[in-house]
Amino acid sequence: MEGYFTYFPQHDEICELITEKNKYRICCFYKSYSNYLLWSHYAKDHKGVCLEYEFDASFFPRSITRRVIKYKKEIPQFDRNEPIDKQAVQMLTHKLNFWRYEEEVRLLLYDADYSDIKL
Repeated sequence: MEGYFTYFPQHDEICELITEKNKYRICCFYKSYSNYLLWSHYAKDHKGVCLEYEFDASFFPRSITRRVIKYKKEIPQFDRNEPIDKQAVQMLTHKLNFWRYEEEVRLLLYDADYSDIKL
C-alpha cells in the first residue's frame, strides 16, 4: 500500500502528483531483524537472509534522502494547497498504523536511474 492516498475526482492536479511520485527510487530498511512478522512477509517463509547495515547520514550523497516512515490512522489526503513535490514525499513516507511493527526507514532518490546511484 505504499504511495496510496485519497483524493476527490475534481482535483486536476492528481495526474501531476502521480507523475511526481513515480520519479522517486526507494530502498527500504527495517530497524530490527528479529521481528517474526517481517520474516513471514518478506523472507520467503523464513528462508531469506538478513543483511545488517550501519551508517550515519554523512554516508549518503545529498541526492539520497533518509526518511523514517510515519504511521497514521488514515491514508494521507491530497491537498491542492501543498506543493506537489512535498505531497509525493508524504505519500511515499506514510503507512497505515497496522504496519507500525515494521519500524521502516526508506532511502529516497529523486529523478535518477538506478545506475546513477553511487555510494
